[in-house]
Amino acid sequence: ACSAEVWNDTVTHLNAEGYETHTLTLAGFGSVPPVAADHHFLAQVRDDLAAYIRTNKLGHPILIGHSLGGFLVLWLAASDPSLPGKVISVDGLPDLAAIMNPAITPDGAVKMAASTRQSMLSSPAAQYEQTRRQTLESMITSPANVEREMKAEGTSDRNTVAEAMSEMITTDIRPDMSKIKAPVLVLGAWIAYKDYGATHDSTLARYSKQFEKLPGAKIVLSDTSKHFIQLDAPDWFYAQVDQFIGKP
Repeated sequence: ACSAEVWNDTVTHLNAEGYETHTLTLAGFGSVPPVAADHHFLAQVRDDLAAYIRTNKLGHPILIGHSLGGFLVLWLAASDPSLPGKVISVDGLPDLAAIMNPAITPDGAVKMAASTRQSMLSSPAAQYEQTRRQTLESMITSPANVEREMKAEGTSDRNTVAEAMSEMITTDIRPDMSKIKAPVLVLGAWIAYKDYGATHDSTLARYSKQFEKLPGAKIVLSDTSKHFIQLDAPDWFYAQVDQFIGKP
């Protein structure tokens, strides 16, 4: 449910390095007005992003996305391999449902998406806000950054966020990873799940399996951050990004 605000610190870093940056907020996210969501919302975002790159003549830009954004930049790179120069997915994966349940079937993913959507849309406002806070606390270490994202996400349209979430759960782009031509860096996190048995090695194995069709993808895990790596471990994050993209 994040707006482009989540990238403010990263933009400052990249601008100082000499890069031109474009940050995008999806329709219905942050303060951007929603559009009709008809079960093709994410595909439309993917296509609009490709059109944005072409219209602005960006010329093989480096695409960086976090979570849902990471999924989208991977999908764009697979759908339009000639567009990106490099791709960085920050804890975004080709199949969300499979990372949550490796044994899930397509029918199971549809049921998971329907349940998630129903829960998000039927919760009373106070319960929805409480769930948002609990979710962010599981994804961000710093209380100040939790509050920052609570505020930034607070204006996002609930229907749009629920639609995006349900579509991501039911969209498996793992078979399309072989179509990507650009270099890919995947930054992952695992410590939020260590109480449930997750380890660095087990998480790396699960992430690697998601990219079986793209064996050249570079996957690096943070051992100190939760899901919002750019907020939890900024110095580590910048070091990984800088090494991967080089100087402009």
